[in-house]
Amino acid sequence: YTLQFENLQSDNGPDLRVYISTDKGIGNSISLGALKAISGNFSYTFPLTTDISGKDNVLIWCKDFSVLFGSAKLQ
Repeated sequence: YTLQFENLQSDNGPDLRVYISTDKGIGNSISLGALKAISGNFSYTFPLTTDISGKDNVLIWCKDFSVLFGSAKLQ
């Protein structure tokens, strides 16, 4: 799979991470790693064997403070 960010604009924060999740929390989510940039176009790739069923939210999450910085519906 490839998750593509286009024209992203986010606030900066410590230890921002990207997750795909069933809701706007990271309790039932898959981490895609650190946010690559706070603006622009970039992508994340992960194996086709990853079970993404029910996970239709993309989250930008501050790991240090457990705060949601932004979300979008996975399309």
